[in-house]
Amino acid sequence: MEGSEGGIESGSKGENLIAADRLQSFTPEYYKERKITEIVEKDRNVCIIGRVIDICDSALVIDDGSGKITAFIDGVRNPNKIKSLKINDIVRILGNVTKREEELVINAHIVQNFNEFDENLYRKILEIKKRVEAHV
Repeated sequence: MEGSEGGIESGSKGENLIAADRLQSFTPEYYKERKITEIVEKDRNVCIIGRVIDICDSALVIDDGSGKITAFIDGVRNPNKIKSLKINDIVRILGNVTKREEELVINAHIVQNFNEFDENLYRKILEIKKRVEAHV
């Protein structure tokens, strides 16, 4: 590779490549995309997208069409975003899986409003991704 600046390296054909040793500094902690029914206790960090069906002071109940899960929000990194959420809003939640009273729950790290999100397109993309991964 030719010259390197800030972890970006230019290849011989001029394309920019992120140096592998620098990539992790740009990548947030990994969250596995899951449908709620796919979440298992051994999952460390997950990402789900679904509708808010209940809101209380310390938790949201989310339904993604496959199931429901409680996401505890007392430790979120963006608490101001939570205040504006309403029933039926679409959200993306990133957090870690834990068990409370024999039920799997998510301790949310980040909650994002996804109301402008195209659920149908997302589901199509996930299906294509599964088919591609099955052939790799």
